[in-house]
Amino acid sequence: MWITFTPHCMSSSFSALDRDRLAALMKTQMKAMGYNGVSLAKAMEVSPQTVYEWRRTDKQPSSENLAKLADLLGFSPDAVYRSDDAEVASPARVVDLKSLGLIRIPHMSIEASAGDGSEVVFEEEEGETILPANYARRRFGVAPDRIRRITVVGISMVPTVYPGEGVYIILLDPGETLLDGSIYLMRSPHGLLFKRVFFEAKVNDSGEVIYTVRISSDNPEVSDSTLPIEVFNRDYHAIAVFRTCERNL
Repeated sequence: MWITFTPHCMSSSFSALDRDRLAALMKTQMKAMGYNGVSLAKAMEVSPQTVYEWRRTDKQPSSENLAKLADLLGFSPDAVYRSDDAEVASPARVVDLKSLGLIRIPHMSIEASAGDGSEVVFEEEEGETILPANYARRRFGVAPDRIRRITVVGISMVPTVYPGEGVYIILLDPGETLLDGSIYLMRSPHGLLFKRVFFEAKVNDSGEVIYTVRISSDNPEVSDSTLPIEVFNRDYHAIAVFRTCERNL
């Protein structure tokens, strides 16, 4: 679908884009217009990361992208510009977390099912956990930019993880080796799964070693599935490894 828009020419009395105002407008208008970060990025023909950076005030859109964004979300571009001669009342103070020895852990709006694997949405959402950097490094053992928080639904990982519980995951590096018995967030033919993975080897009657992967549930009432390792490597992609539940942080 082609989306047309008319670029808005800014008056010379407007110069400085107010990122906080833009972020606030995006929050309200995306909800009103039925967009999430992924669908808005698709309509804008930019990456979801770009939309996320606008929403978090990390970056600002070009004038062309701002005009298109305003057209899609139904606001005037002038609403997010400050007048050169206008006083800015009580501007929000930007806190440099790093200088305070703190780190920000983004919350991701994934419902990673421990049951059927249905994926609702996969994007950075508003919300974060702020922790002392030294504590986070000791607790998670990785660089802070690899830590994320997600919500899990389904009962198959009870009692390790309960439905609706927030858990912290570590994003995997490309090619990182999976560890036997660990819980992973995985893309699968059935959507996103949050399951424990075991690597197993058995010798058949011919003396041949058969390698398999068992995708396991911690809930004994939910059955496991076993796949040839070739099928697992082809059809499953581990995104992150489970580190801790929010209640145990």
